[in-house]
Amino acid sequence: MKTASAKELLEGMGALLNAAALNKILLMMGLAEEIEYLSSTGSGEVKSYTRLTERGLAYGKNKESGFSEKTTMVFYESGFRSLYVATCQAVSEHAHSLIPEAHA
Repeated sequence: MKTASAKELLEGMGALLNAAALNKILLMMGLAEEIEYLSSTGSGEVKSYTRLTERGLAYGKNKESGFSEKTTMVFYESGFRSLYVATCQAVSEHAHSLIPEAHA
């Protein structure tokens, strides 16, 4: 299946979200996770990257980097619109959960 970056796919469909916002929502939904690793420079600095979880792999894959253990998320073009709709629904549900009951 053909894949592309979130940035490319979001821009291609004129989406309101950018890739950074999408990544945060994917984390909230459990479709992605933050992975920490030690910098390869020997500085002892802890860095992190985001990768798709087992559930998230239904929408894309973690493309391996030849330089380190770090991966990059790429998404299946054919299913990206449904992923976008699901992320927008999750944000809407989250926003509604922040509204106190009007008639408590």
